This record gives sequence, structure tokens and C-alpha cells, in this order.
Amino acid sequence: MIRLRGVDHPNVPTAVEQAFAATINDIAHDMNTYCKEDTGALKGSLDFNMKNEKVGVIWWDREYAAYAYYKGRPSHDKNPDAHLRWAEYAKNKHGKQWQDDIAKRAAKLWK
Repeated sequence: MIRLRGVDHPNVPTAVEQAFAATINDIAHDMNTYCKEDTGALKGSLDFNMKNEKVGVIWWDREYAAYAYYKGRPSHDKNPDAHLRWAEYAKNKHGKQWQDDIAKRAAKLWK
């Protein structure tokens, strides 16, 4: 979860929601960078959408996605950046940048 704190402005909720919607594509693709890859089917199954104005959902649409996410060893033959729990890894690595991107986009929207 990405949280912005200490911002007080009447248009902030709407601006942040719009900025988050604009940023979810970047977030999903950053996460996919660290996805396990063998045939490319799992990595190619990335999908995402905005569940509502405050919640974005990112998933990999293969029946074995959960198993691949939590179990086994990621092969680095095709993707040297592959990790187990790749979404969490991406959040730890890029989360601050995502927050900054959302804040910058929101600031432009409420001016």
C-alpha cells in the first residue's frame, strides 16, 4: 500500500486518486520487471485496473501465478532480475519513487 501523509488541501483526495490512476501503469510494469520468467507466459499475463478511485489491482493471470510468486527458485537464465514475491521486491525498491510520482502528478492536478 502506498500512503501519502501530511498533505492538507480540499482537492487533494481527488488529485491523489487521479494521480494514482495515472501511475498504476508504471507500478505494474516495475513489478513485472522482477517476475519469474521461463516461457514468458507468466510475465506476459500481467494485468491491472483501478478497482475504484482509491484501489488499483495488479495481477498475473496464470493458474500457477500464486505458486510461482511464493515458491521455488527464480531462474535467472531469461530474467536476471527475477525474484520470489516480485511485487513486494519492486515495492521495496521503487515504492518511494512511486510515492514521489503520485505526489508530483497530484500537485499538477490541484494547481
